[in-house]
Amino acid sequence: MLPRFSRFLFSFSLLSSLFSTQVAASRTKKTSDSPIKVMTISGALQEAQRLSLFLPFTTLHSSPRLNIATWSGQLEVLQDIIIHGKNAADLVMMDESDIDIACQKGLLIQMDQFTNTALPESSPKHPSSTPDNALASTISPCIIKNTAVPIHLVLSWDTKRFNRKPNWRDFWDISRNPGRRGLFKGAKGTLEIALLADNVAPEDIYAVLSTSAGVRRAFRKLNQIRPYISWWSSYTDSLTLLREGQVLMTSAAAEEIEAYNVNAQNKLGIQKNESLVTNLAWSVPAPYGRPLASGLDNVVTFISAPRQQTLFNKLFTLSTKAADKDPPSIEKPDHTTTKKLLPPSFQIDQNFWQNHYSDLQRRFMVWFSSP
Repeated sequence: MLPRFSRFLFSFSLLSSLFSTQVAASRTKKTSDSPIKVMTISGALQEAQRLSLFLPFTTLHSSPRLNIATWSGQLEVLQDIIIHGKNAADLVMMDESDIDIACQKGLLIQMDQFTNTALPESSPKHPSSTPDNALASTISPCIIKNTAVPIHLVLSWDTKRFNRKPNWRDFWDISRNPGRRGLFKGAKGTLEIALLADNVAPEDIYAVLSTSAGVRRAFRKLNQIRPYISWWSSYTDSLTLLREGQVLMTSAAAEEIEAYNVNAQNKLGIQKNESLVTNLAWSVPAPYGRPLASGLDNVVTFISAPRQQTLFNKLFTLSTKAADKDPPSIEKPDHTTTKKLLPPSFQIDQNFWQNHYSDLQRRFMVWFSSP
């Protein structure tokens, strides 16, 4: 269970002052029998979203109701959700590169189509919905604009059992640093880390992975520590592995480790060198034979509004910092507080994974399942 951040306590009074004068004017009379199912990523991210997005929306609107659930964010899970109708969702948070791939497969709605079709003719257009493509990101037509948040994949370790700062080469050195290791159960991010451990420079990673020899090299490197790997599927899973002493080191989201460390007696280590950066964002799954949820347009407009995203960025940043930070100002939004890249980090290449994800993920799962 993630610790409750005392740093968030002030947010209730801030939210109250922010919305108290707006509730009467903004509360809609529209009702809906079915709640909107929102699937997000568990952990510190979800807590910041709850305080900055979900709670304010339900405070201002009697409908639609929001049903918040967590998931791994993986593309294969999205396919099951949409194509096979398993746990149908109306709004999902995913990795941007996965959104690109899902968008091409028709699993997600392009936002220019959403703004053309989702708003009932009897409802006034929201300012942020005009013109028609105003909700669409320039990165991918299926990404809801203004909702991207960077996540840093770093090396983290148990400082009680390891008293120096390791790198990815140390991560692979089982003989000198005995103990289990944690890695993401998937090709993306994991293959890059394997090549970093094999002394490939960050700027050369994707050139190497673009060749058959480079792919074989990455899997050979994974084979070296395969018996010692504990696989994780979500950022909170990697934190749990480390917190409970199941692994000595793991790849993990820096934001989750930092949030845990705020209140932890035994801090977990974070190596920011050679960290990988990916972006998460919101998107709308294709309905596949069912109507779009009533009121979904209102939710999308609300969560992507600059005011809400500013508050979210401040709360998410705050959850990972010590208590000497000043509370964010609601009256004077500051758009510069989104977390900067942790140097020297490098961005996971979305174009590369858009072109190679299917083949490399299939190969990874074959390798993973083989004896």
